[in-house]
Amino acid sequence: MSMSSSSLHKSCPLRYQPYSADSISLDGIEITLAPYAAKYLILAIKDRVRHGRHFTFKAEHLALTLVSETVSGAIVKKSSPYGIIGYWIQVLIPNELVPRMLEDFHNLQLDSNTEYKESQELYWAEYKLKLIIDNPNKLDPTCL
Repeated sequence: MSMSSSSLHKSCPLRYQPYSADSISLDGIEITLAPYAAKYLILAIKDRVRHGRHFTFKAEHLALTLVSETVSGAIVKKSSPYGIIGYWIQVLIPNELVPRMLEDFHNLQLDSNTEYKESQELYWAEYKLKLIIDNPNKLDPTCL
């Protein structure tokens, strides 16, 4: 992957990138977010991905970018929707999944100040995409 001035490349935690530009493609992915980070999912999907852009969650040694189908320079595409390059994870959100995700987020009340006592899971089987919202004190410290 060549580095360019596109905003997608600026989303990558460059100081943690390996010297190799090789990427790994995944068939499916399970993402765990803390409730405070999960509240940004509506913004990410509704205001960024739905309009052909990307949204990046960053942690100290990890970045997770949700990518729309029209973003150029991404390592993901319809045939390989999940990819990793170094410490950067990219997840393609297909156009047809966007309305379903927004409805599921609304049903889960992500747009409110709901406090979750139990972990919450969303699974879109045909996309092999699972999202878990869980309390950070139960999570591995590398989770977002």
